[in-house]
Amino acid sequence: MYRVVIYKIIEIFECFFNLFFSFKLHDLDLAVNDYDFNNDDSDVAIVVQGPLLLKRNFTYRSCSNLVKAFPKSLLILSTWEGEDEETIGKVRGLGFIVLLNKLPKDSGLGNVNYQISSTYAGAEYAKTKGAKYLLKIRTDHIILKNNVLNFFKNMLNTFDLKLLTLSENSYEMDPYRLGDRVMFGSVDSMMVYWQPCDSFNFNNIDRNIFKKWELNKSVHSLLFLRFLSFLNEDLDWSLLTYHRLMIKHFVLIDSSSIGLYWYKYFDRIFVDRNFYGVNSELNPCMRKMSFLRWLYYYRKYNNA
Repeated sequence: MYRVVIYKIIEIFECFFNLFFSFKLHDLDLAVNDYDFNNDDSDVAIVVQGPLLLKRNFTYRSCSNLVKAFPKSLLILSTWEGEDEETIGKVRGLGFIVLLNKLPKDSGLGNVNYQISSTYAGAEYAKTKGAKYLLKIRTDHIILKNNVLNFFKNMLNTFDLKLLTLSENSYEMDPYRLGDRVMFGSVDSMMVYWQPCDSFNFNNIDRNIFKKWELNKSVHSLLFLRFLSFLNEDLDWSLLTYHRLMIKHFVLIDSSSIGLYWYKYFDRIFVDRNFYGVNSELNPCMRKMSFLRWLYYYRKYNNA
C-alpha cells in the first residue's frame, strides 16, 4: 500500500516537472569478495586527507574498505593534531600510517591551505617509502568500486599523462576550474601540484589573469593556476588555452567510474550529475567537463 502511494507521488512529480526520478542505495561496507586481488598495487600510496568524519564512522569505514581493496598499497591517513583519538587508534589498527599535522596558521581561501598541507605531508611520506604513484582522497569520500588503481594507471598509460582527476568540480566553460577532491598521479607530479607556498603567489601569471580569477575566487582554479605557474606555462584567460593545458597535464574521469560517494551536501544523493543539475543548461559555465567532453578536446587538439 505504502509503495503504491509513493510511486504515485513520484509519477505526479515526474509529470509536473517533466523529469525522471531515480535513487540508489549504497552498501558502504563491501565484502572482501567484491575486490580483485590479481593486481599488484604495491607501487601505489593512498593518502586519505582532512579532518575525520565521525558521523556513522564514515572515515573509518572508508579506510576499512581501502584496506580490503588494496592490501598491498601503502595506506596513509593525513589529518590534524587533536582529532578523535579513538578513531585514530582504530584506523591505525587497520594498518594505516597516521600523520598528525599541525593546522596551518592561515587557512587560506576555502581552507585551501589545510588541503595543501595534509596532502603534501602524505605525499612526502609516500616519497620516502618509494611509492611510484599516489591517490589522494578526502576523509568524507568513499570509493565503492574495485580495481580502481589499475584503472587509474591504465588511463595514465593510455594517454601518456602524469595526473588524473574527476569531472566533478571541473568546468568546461569556466577557465582553469579543475576538480581536486580525488586526484591520482605519479608521486613527483602530485608533490608539484600540492607543494605548499603562498596561496596567492602566482609567480609568472599575468596580473590581468589574476584580476579575472578574482571575479569568482575559485579554490579549484587557484590550485590549477598555481600548478601551471610552477611549470612556467604561458597563460592567458581563454578557453582555448585552458582546454589545451588541461589535456596536456590531466586525464579527467567521471565519478561513476569509481563509484565515488561524497557524504556532504546533496552529493549524498546525486553521486554523478551535471553540476547544479538543470541550471547547467541555463548557465554553460556550470557544465562539468565530463570524460566524454575531455576526450573530445584531447582528440581535437592532439590531431590538430
